[in-house]
Amino acid sequence: RNAMSKPLELGVPSAKLLQDQLAALPSSTSQPPEVVRERQDVAVELNKAIREAKQQPFERSPIWWLAYETVTEIVMSIPGKVKSTRRMYSLQEMPFIPPCTDDPSPEEEAEYNEKVEQRKATRGEDDKENEWRSKFLEKVGTDCFGPRLSRFEVVAEEAIALSRINSVASLSLRDRVQTYLDRQSVESIEMGGSVLMYEVDLGFLGPKIDAAAAAAAAGGPKATEAEVALQHVLMLEDGDDRELAKQRLQGVLSLLESSPLAVLV
Repeated sequence: RNAMSKPLELGVPSAKLLQDQLAALPSSTSQPPEVVRERQDVAVELNKAIREAKQQPFERSPIWWLAYETVTEIVMSIPGKVKSTRRMYSLQEMPFIPPCTDDPSPEEEAEYNEKVEQRKATRGEDDKENEWRSKFLEKVGTDCFGPRLSRFEVVAEEAIALSRINSVASLSLRDRVQTYLDRQSVESIEMGGSVLMYEVDLGFLGPKIDAAAAAAAAGGPKATEAEVALQHVLMLEDGDDRELAKQRLQGVLSLLESSPLAVLV
């Protein structure tokens, strides 16, 4: 026996257990005001925790890692785009400077300021810098963001569709066929007042219908209305076919004797 299948019996502090304990407390009219206030605070916090728990964390989304990889690719492509666009305007490469720590030492702050001054020395004329910045932003949108977001959209749509299929198709093969394994006979159930569906195999009549339609179509485009109507008429001239059809429909009579609400054939 799996003991973990009975969390309430073990006293696990689940949301359901806490809600039941709050509901079992005496009414607020017989309690001091401070106890009533504490009970209300606990109920509010419990409902808030339940609502937050029902929200799926971002990192458990089926497209979380796809989005993470897309953003990483975009960020890694930025330095190369800076270098290529600055070469287009004959400007010096602009080195990347990592930010300082939250509480830098005097030596670290002095080193950071020195790198900032070296970075400023690579700047060109203001007109060229403005032209480069406009071109850089344009290239980032068309070469870095656009293609990667387009690929992410296609893959993310497939991932979401697959996740939804998996969520609704969680039944095992045994669970799917269990309905047919548990089916009952006509004698073991009460059919009075029920709606019954009766499936009859009349596939042997298919060739007869096709033959009747072919005979009616033989009249050509100038066929009479009677010949056209024959396309929808089944003619059972063979006695064997008629008897076989009666045998297939014979079970409907036994169903009608049990007084069902309706029989769908």
